[in-house]
Amino acid sequence: MRTIWSLIRISAIMISASPAFAQITNISPELASGQPVLETPEIELQVGPRFWYLWTTSGVPKSTNLASVSTNSFNTFPMAGGTLAARLRALPDTTFVLSAIYGTSNASSDSLLVNPNPPFPSITSNRTTQDLKRLDVEFLGLTSISNSPWAWIWGARFEHNDANSNTLQTSAFVNPLIVQNPVSIKSQTTSNFYTIKGGMSGAVPISESGNLRLFGNIMLTAGVNSVTGISATPGVVGPDFSMGLQYTFSPTIVADIRYRGLVQFLFSAPENLRTFRVQQGPMAGLTYKF
Repeated sequence: MRTIWSLIRISAIMISASPAFAQITNISPELASGQPVLETPEIELQVGPRFWYLWTTSGVPKSTNLASVSTNSFNTFPMAGGTLAARLRALPDTTFVLSAIYGTSNASSDSLLVNPNPPFPSITSNRTTQDLKRLDVEFLGLTSISNSPWAWIWGARFEHNDANSNTLQTSAFVNPLIVQNPVSIKSQTTSNFYTIKGGMSGAVPISESGNLRLFGNIMLTAGVNSVTGISATPGVVGPDFSMGLQYTFSPTIVADIRYRGLVQFLFSAPENLRTFRVQQGPMAGLTYKF
């Protein structure tokens, strides 16, 4: 029975994780353990690079037109940036982390609209390509729970997306049969996500020395999505999780690697706005304590 409970406990810890914890677990054990900070200095800091190779899949746009068909959007984002973590002697059980990562990418999607209504039944095909720029900024806090391997995570996240789009539109009329030359339609869209998040994290050593740790967390996010040209502001809700390994090379240098997933469901979304997004991929980081 004790063995089964141990397996359940380790499994629960593995399921837990997110960009939040992913970044926070970069804090060396001295900062994350919840032990009192040394008398000096007043603040302990860590800095380091952060990398995330991100795959994003978006659902088909919400539409009230039953005669339209769209495909999912898929693209990759190589993103890079850094983190700054701080722990105050006045708050020895809490670690604060500020992170920012940036990346560029390309995306494409297709849609087909059938208009069966006379007098001009038609079929319109749209092929859209996009040049994307993305910035993620997070401010997080981790507060350790006394006498346990668990901690509370809370914070906020800002995601900014710029998209330069080019839609190649081709229309064909059935009666009389006419196929128009493709028309290029260019546009620029800005999308911002404002979310807050909260959840739990855990970590457990998996080596005798304690230098190698398995960590993870799971959080729930909620907020809004603001898009240029759309008066409505849909809500956003979904889980944010990750799990990975952390290795302590020395008291001042810690490396980590993990897999992060972020699912966002958009509710009250207007027409032509996608109803969900799945973002996932490996993350890696290195932190230096000074």
